[in-house]
Amino acid sequence: MPDRQASASGPSAALGTSQRLQDPYRAVLHLHTDRSRHWSYRPLERFSIPDCYVPFTDRVAEHAVSGVDLIAITDHDTPFVMDDADRRRLDACRARCGEFPIIISGEEVTVRAGAASAADPTAGAHVLILYRGLDPFRDRRRILATHDEVHRHSHDVFVFFRFLRERDDLIDILAHPFSGPRRLDGHTLHRLASEGWLRRVEAFSGGEATAAQNRFATALATVYGLGVTSSDDRHRRGGRPRNFTLSSATTADVFLEDLRNGCTTATSVQAPAFPRKVAELLDGFYFGYLPWLAGQLRRRTAKGPPPGTPLQLAATAIATAAWGPGALVGAAIYLLRGELRSRTDFATLAALEPRLRSGACRGGAFRGAPVSAPEAVRGPARGGGRGGG
Repeated sequence: MPDRQASASGPSAALGTSQRLQDPYRAVLHLHTDRSRHWSYRPLERFSIPDCYVPFTDRVAEHAVSGVDLIAITDHDTPFVMDDADRRRLDACRARCGEFPIIISGEEVTVRAGAASAADPTAGAHVLILYRGLDPFRDRRRILATHDEVHRHSHDVFVFFRFLRERDDLIDILAHPFSGPRRLDGHTLHRLASEGWLRRVEAFSGGEATAAQNRFATALATVYGLGVTSSDDRHRRGGRPRNFTLSSATTADVFLEDLRNGCTTATSVQAPAFPRKVAELLDGFYFGYLPWLAGQLRRRTAKGPPPGTPLQLAATAIATAAWGPGALVGAAIYLLRGELRSRTDFATLAALEPRLRSGACRGGAFRGAPVSAPEAVRGPARGGGRGGG
């Protein structure tokens, strides 16, 4: 088998040296770093509080020891690009880790649902965008320009996907369609999928998605013939990835072509959603927000206390005491509401597409499987995908 490395003309030949001889090719396509600058959950999204506090070099190091061939860094509404300082940090990471995954630029775009978003702020979607063929260091100006163009179309989900269908340099994946802070209703999902605007979906999320929500997403992909991916949607520090998007590719270029054409498979390792969500909230506040706030205050007070600092410190003191029990209650309410809404949305979708009512889509064929069983979630057969865009 050829070495697992990007070809000389590939998108990230300079950003990875993965030469593992694993079969299949393993990719992690949904990752967050400290560049996710805005919390995705109300009411914290009103403040400029980072959604994740893990530097990108730590993410690279975590995956270097996990046998991953390729990673896409997909921060919220922020494309992954590197300047000279970032490149030096990556070189230092390479010196420590030896081999490390190929890195491609991406982002998780917040897409609104047009007029529906005015009545319901949670209406919309999170869509993963991968910048195919662009190097995060050499092509950062092009990535940023493309990012601006992408966001000019993000006010309406149909406008957004129509725009994407005209672009060969972008690969889009609908993230966690039945979970998360934003989601589309059953009518919108049916229209996007049945009319061919939607091509790929994150059929399994080992993050905060429940087992039922993952079954719904897998059924969506199976019935409508969509390409599939899987991820852990990682925000916390430490640990190793549990879910991967898989392909028979031997290079990054071939893998991305398989992904584009709907020829990937995916693992389905389910983790309990409630403990993971609580751990994410606790880690984000106590080991992320508090150190981040201390650093911000040190930098700002050098020029004099900024406006609102006493109020922010007072609120932080109260939150520090209440955050632990609050995280337990908040996670329970958030997941329960999400579960009920996802069942409603799937029932609406199933009313429009009767095949979703089949026995397979009720969950029997989509139970969690170990990494060694990549057939757990499968997209269209090779050559049978919709292709394009």
